Order: sequence, then structure tokens, then C-alpha cells
Amino acid sequence: MKGYESHQGSIYLALDGRNVFWEKLAFTLDARERLNYEKSDWGIKKKESFNPYQANFSINDLKGLSLKAGRQYYYAGETTAHFDGGSAEYQPLQWLKFGAFRGKPVVVMGQSLANQFQGGTLKLGSGRKGYVQFDVLFASHRNQYATDREAQATVFRRLAQGLDITGNITYLNDMAKSVSARMLYYIPKWGLTLTPNYYKHLYLGDPSSDKLSPYQRSEAYTERFERVGLGASKYFQAGFSLSGGANYSQPSKRKDCYLSVSVPNFLRKGLETAVSGNYNVQTTRRTYMISPSAAYGLTKSLKVSGGGSYMQTRDTAWGGSGNMDSRTFFASIKWTVRKGLDFTLSPSMTKTSSSSSPMYRIEFNNNWRF
Repeated sequence: MKGYESHQGSIYLALDGRNVFWEKLAFTLDARERLNYEKSDWGIKKKESFNPYQANFSINDLKGLSLKAGRQYYYAGETTAHFDGGSAEYQPLQWLKFGAFRGKPVVVMGQSLANQFQGGTLKLGSGRKGYVQFDVLFASHRNQYATDREAQATVFRRLAQGLDITGNITYLNDMAKSVSARMLYYIPKWGLTLTPNYYKHLYLGDPSSDKLSPYQRSEAYTERFERVGLGASKYFQAGFSLSGGANYSQPSKRKDCYLSVSVPNFLRKGLETAVSGNYNVQTTRRTYMISPSAAYGLTKSLKVSGGGSYMQTRDTAWGGSGNMDSRTFFASIKWTVRKGLDFTLSPSMTKTSSSSSPMYRIEFNNNWRF
């Protein structure tokens, strides 16, 4: 559009407090203020939004009891609840832990998944050699939908030094939703870590159907799918590392392959370099990406870094109409004033084949730990 301008600005704030006024008291604040400004032949549009992702305070270790109130997250495998409310954990023994939460779901954008979240957790085992954990989440709705119940069981077992296995099974409304398994195998003699994994989604349903509750629609797919993968990383002398892996999904026949190399003290002492690449194949689309980067400390308090990425997307279904190339260049300079206080300035530029004008971005970050 002739005479079109678009600008976006945001301020991000994250505060974490521990042992504030009292050694058992803590708080967390994680928020972003975003401003969108658009100017075109049709006039000027401004849109402002404030999103507090977390804002809570907690009292910890009251003879095994911990309490938290405010905006927070609850994680347990695939179950994630973002809500305003309260949660509690009680660990009377090293191998036994209870947890419970309840609150109103947070709506950052789009439709709310439920009117209320509540649930709990039970963990048996210390977690060093193994544990079994059971989690349940209830998502209630005001209207015609029944309360959704999501339950899952997680098993972790350390079979030997460097060999860990984790398994998970999830149910939604008494129907199997997913199963997964992951292994981590570390061989110290070789400096090699292997991470094979498997995931299968079983819960079916049309995400656009009005018969499903908003929570069910967020979890539903029109067909079952499974994914297998293998990751590997190798550490060499002098800190040189090589990592990569691949994932394959059925029935979409999607393939993801990745590889990265990290080389410290490349050509000169203090110069850190890295190169990563990714190759993705979907039904009608192939995407390649390569990203080199480097960082160097000019002084003990001043560090510069920079790099770029090139991404190429090729669409085989519509005669190449969906093809796109993208180039990004970025740099940053970090100044450490003293221990616990630093500033970082990061400019970047992105140019795509679908746009005649590049996109510029400037980030300024301040970290203050006191």
C-alpha cells in the first residue's frame, strides 16, 4: 500500500525476588507492554496492550509447605494451566509430595479455554533414582460444555549412571490422549550424549467443531499422528562441540534435521563461533536455514557479538508461488558495569523476498541482580 508505515515497540520487565524481608518470602513479575503504530492512506491506527505473564508472591518451606498467590503457571507434561489464583505444595517426606491449585484462566489473546482451572499432583519418589507422578486438571465451563478432565501419569527411572528413561501417558475425559517416551544416555568415555524419543497423539476431534469445548478444541486433531526422533551431541577437547538430530512424523511425512557446531577460541583466544543448520520437509514445502554467529570479549566488561541467518522456503504445490527467501543480520554489544549489573544493545535487520522494504529492530536490555 502506498504511504504505509508500521512500527512496533515493547517494554519487557522481569523481576524475581528471593528472601525478601523474610528468608521464606519470594515474588515474581513478568510483564510486557506493547505498542503497535500503523500509518497508511486510510489514516493512523494505534493499539496498545499490557500482558502480565506472571505476577505472584510465594511463601516457601514452612515445614514442607509452600504457598503461591497471583498470576502463575502450572506445568505437568502436556498439561499447562495459566491462571489467576492460588497453589500449594506440601512435602512431608523426601519421597512424598502433594500439590493443588485453583484459579481463573488467563486470556492473553483469543478465546478463553475455560471458566476455571483446578487440579492437583502427587509425586512418589525422591527424583534422584526415580519417581512416579500423577497429575489431574479440571477445566470447567459456564455454558453447555461439561467439565473437562485431563489426567496423566509420568514415570522417571535412572537405570544406571548416565542412563535415564522417562515415560508419560495422558487421558482427556477418559480417552487416551497421548503417550511418549524419552531416553538420555551419556557415555563419559566418548563425551557422547544420545537422546532417542517417541511421541504419539491419540485424541481425535475436529478443532473447528462447536460440539467440542474450547479446551478440547485446543487439544484435538483430525487424525492420529506419531513422531520418532534421535538427538546426539559430542564434546571434543578444548570445548569444541557438535550436536545434531532428526525427527520424523507420520502420517504427514514431516522430516526435521538439525546440526550445530560450536568452536571456542577460534583463530584467537576469546573468539567464540557457532554455526547451525536446519532442514525441514513437509507435504508440499521444503525449508533450509543456516545461521553463523560469533562473539568476542574486547575487555573484561565489554563483549560484542554478531551473525546472521539465511532461510529459503520452496513450495512444490503451487508452481513456486509460495517460495520465499529471508536474510537476517544482527549484532549486540554488552557492557557489564559490575557484578549483577549489565546493559545490552542489539540491532537487527531482516529482508524477505515477499517485501520490498527491510524490517529493522532495536532491543535494549538491562539486567540488574541485587
